Amino acid sequence: MRIGIGSLILLRTTPLLAAFDISWLRGASPLLGWPGSGFSLAFLGATTIQALCVVRTLSALLFTLGLWARPAGLICGASGFLVAAQYPLGFFFTIHLLYQAAILLACTDAVSQVALRPARATQAAGGVWLMRAFVASIYFWAGIFKLRPDWLDGRALALFHYPGAISGWLADALFSVPSLPPLAAKVVAAIELGLGPLLLWAKSRRFALLLAYGFHALLELTAHPDMLGLGMMVLLLAFVSEAPRRQLR
Repeated sequence: MRIGIGSLILLRTTPLLAAFDISWLRGASPLLGWPGSGFSLAFLGATTIQALCVVRTLSALLFTLGLWARPAGLICGASGFLVAAQYPLGFFFTIHLLYQAAILLACTDAVSQVALRPARATQAAGGVWLMRAFVASIYFWAGIFKLRPDWLDGRALALFHYPGAISGWLADALFSVPSLPPLAAKVVAAIELGLGPLLLWAKSRRFALLLAYGFHALLELTAHPDMLGLGMMVLLLAFVSEAPRRQLR
């Protein structure tokens, strides 16, 4: 999980994927949030923001490699949030998810596993359950947010049916039948509200994992949600580990 989240931060905040000319990655050159790349309500000076961008990148690299990963993860998340705060009108959930995940993982034994300089292990079970609670809360709030008439009747989905948002042959087929968008909207809300409890309950966890990965794969095919789906797929690995069972007996 640490390597996956660190890698996604590096891919999302640097021009490593510039060759693919992906629209939502064009603001990552030379680094995401670099002064002059977009409209800003910055309260920090340009030099300070540039330094924070560099610190975020270096700490993300150390976090991924497992070199002083605990402080590196905390610094990566904190510096990333400070840079993001300079562009409040450019808020997007993916980068906040990745920064939050880095901070939380830095507080767990993820920094003591598959690392070039492993930190001392503490309580693996507590760390796993921290990440599980984090993932469950994401689904819970996403589902709560969709309990609105404009989402449940399909209007919100229809607004995003255009190239670059919800598009592709599968989306086109969905919107070709008037009754399907409202049904899909309700199903999405129900899945998000149900995934948290299903993932946390050991007896339904295997089914919930299959449902969650299938759900995100479908969203990637239709909604292309930045790197959000990839980030969630990495975080779902917290439910694959069986370490807490041994330690909590």
